[in-house]
Amino acid sequence: MKVRYRAPSAIIVAAAIIIVFASPLNADLYEPFEKSKLTPPSLEEFQQMAENRVENHACMKKAEKWIENQKLLKYQSWTEPTPNMYDYDVTHYEINIGLDFADAFISGYSRTTLTVLKDELSMVDLNLGYIYDVSQVMLNDSINISFSKAEWYLLHTYLPEPLDSGEQISLTVYYAGYPNQVGYMTFYNYGSSQVCFTSVEPYGSRYWWPCKDFPFDKPDSVDVIVTHPANHTLVSNGLQRSRMDNGDGTATTHWHEGYPIATYLVTIGCTDYERFDQSWEYAPGQFLPIEQYYYPGAPPSNQSYSSYYFDLFTIPSLEALSYWHTLYPFIEERYGHNHYGWGGAMEHQTMTSISPNFNTEYVIAHEAAHQWGGDLVTCRNFHHIWLNEGFASYSEVLYFRYHYGEQYAKTWLNYQRHLDAGTPYVEDLENDYIFDNVTVYDKGSWLFYMLHMILGDEGFRNAMDTYFHDPDLEYGSALTDDLEAACETVYGEELDWFFDAWVYQEGNPVYQYSYQYEQIGPENYQVILAIDQVQEYDKFTMPIELQAFAGASDTTIKVFNNLRSQIFLFELDSPPDSILIDPNDKILCDKVFEPEFTVHIIGQELPEAYVGVPYYAEFEAVGGTAPYTWSKVSGQFPYGLTFSTNGDLAILEGTPTFASAFTFSLKVEDSSIPTQSMTMNFVIDVSPPPPVCGDLTGDREVNIADIIFLINYIYLGGELPEVQEVADVNCDDKISLVDVIYLVNYVFRNGAVPCADCPI
Repeated sequence: MKVRYRAPSAIIVAAAIIIVFASPLNADLYEPFEKSKLTPPSLEEFQQMAENRVENHACMKKAEKWIENQKLLKYQSWTEPTPNMYDYDVTHYEINIGLDFADAFISGYSRTTLTVLKDELSMVDLNLGYIYDVSQVMLNDSINISFSKAEWYLLHTYLPEPLDSGEQISLTVYYAGYPNQVGYMTFYNYGSSQVCFTSVEPYGSRYWWPCKDFPFDKPDSVDVIVTHPANHTLVSNGLQRSRMDNGDGTATTHWHEGYPIATYLVTIGCTDYERFDQSWEYAPGQFLPIEQYYYPGAPPSNQSYSSYYFDLFTIPSLEALSYWHTLYPFIEERYGHNHYGWGGAMEHQTMTSISPNFNTEYVIAHEAAHQWGGDLVTCRNFHHIWLNEGFASYSEVLYFRYHYGEQYAKTWLNYQRHLDAGTPYVEDLENDYIFDNVTVYDKGSWLFYMLHMILGDEGFRNAMDTYFHDPDLEYGSALTDDLEAACETVYGEELDWFFDAWVYQEGNPVYQYSYQYEQIGPENYQVILAIDQVQEYDKFTMPIELQAFAGASDTTIKVFNNLRSQIFLFELDSPPDSILIDPNDKILCDKVFEPEFTVHIIGQELPEAYVGVPYYAEFEAVGGTAPYTWSKVSGQFPYGLTFSTNGDLAILEGTPTFASAFTFSLKVEDSSIPTQSMTMNFVIDVSPPPPVCGDLTGDREVNIADIIFLINYIYLGGELPEVQEVADVNCDDKISLVDVIYLVNYVFRNGAVPCADCPI
């Protein structure tokens, strides 16, 4: 369930009222009123930072933790929810635990409030790791109910009587255990400081509290209440409601996250933190609080520690990313960082956790970007984790472009460039690397970059606005199809050709190209450019920029490449000295120029074919030396079609007689010595004959029988036409007496052809 924002208390509402009323009422693009002034590093320093990213990416280190825990827990099938988990919707969690640092032990309870989605619900499944003992489960804080543990990570709770859809209940689970056995919650020492922290992505929340541990179901809010040593500070998500000294050497701190949140983004950090505060003036007189928590031994005065970078780059990151992706999404709460004990960084909602020793600028931007892609809109399942990590990785590029310019952005992007990589989509969640740097992070980044290049700056910003503020996605979860739909809304056309290839297909295009030209007028030259995709994978459909150089001038032309082998014709005022394809590297591709323009078949999208409908297609040869010799080297032409040649043309024509997909290969040879040739594969999908408008009886004729059929349907309750559109012969989206009159006029009075204005 998603709720825009649930205020934690009247006191907090009063404290935040200026921010609440000043927040945008719609998802307009954000324009910073005052830009931060950052001094760019030298290009040498910048390149060194980029090289270090390749070796030691902070967020990517989640992969190391994931692999380590997969080995430890390899006997578990834990990546899919049980069917029961789709039968209820979590609306709230309360986590109330005590931390025992001496024994690295926790105990307490977790209360899950939920709404039933299916009648006759008799049990509720929660995720809870095998390392915890459960002493009691309470229904609505009043009834003890039975439970059982299963499969190392499941807690089955049994309701005393079935519930119906719409009913609301709470389940309180009392539990205790030693989390260090697995490590998603960890007790350790940093110098003389005792520390407890959590880092759980993707499926580790179950190893510190009972929950539905999957990102498709976000609670509307979460309360985290922790009893801890009184000399420690407890940080978590959202806003702190209270801290109470218990008088026994412990204190209890209460944090409330009022925005919907995925379970893996809920966090705690507890130690003797020191703190400094900042505020971001995101509009005149409107401020976002920023809280920075650091280990006493890792102060912001020392450039060796990440706290130094908190101070310098948090506000510039929020500013740049708000420009590209709309205003920071948790503006009614706060943002900040806390040190924790794992060697990377993690984008916990409103409170990014980061190793004290991870001292680099891009990490601050990357993790801040996750507050949009990952936290505001979360991947619905980890098959689509590239929506989180590819987005944040490209946001590094956007951050550098915003503050330092195009050269820095391009340099950073080039370090994310990997050819012949796998798919950003993660097919096998149990065995594939969910956090693979090459495919999920860097190829994912290039996908966002290429979308940006297709849409343009304004289009890209509007697409991010549409995506992040779609009412069905905002503070919820998304699949790749949802991003595609948002981009299509802005682009105005379908983008399945982009997403189908780049998200679900391995590799990248390898463009092999050549050209020739001829003078066709006093200052007019026709260029024939051949582009062949020679990669082992299927084709990639993309718009491609061409740059033609002639003397001191150059001309930029854009073509749409949607075939493996394709010819493009264009005219220039002067003969070209050279032609480059994708000169500004807007496509993740490899490019090979062939100086000799050999024989080519002009590729084309073949016409649709139907049984019983005359068909005609031409195939043309260019380049090389005429005359040409054509042949079919493999496959089958559609039945009913004949193949012939006429000079540089091969012709396939006739009337198809059988519906099926027919695959064949054509070869053309020229007359040069040695002979040049090209072979090209084609598919013609012959469909059953299309319906005939006005033919309600299915005999493919329009006559009095169809008039009788239509009268029976309208007035006597006769059967519905199999294809309803054929009965609406006057194209008014209704089947009525008007259609009967139309057919009578056509059949008996030589009237207008049925569907003349809306051919099927």
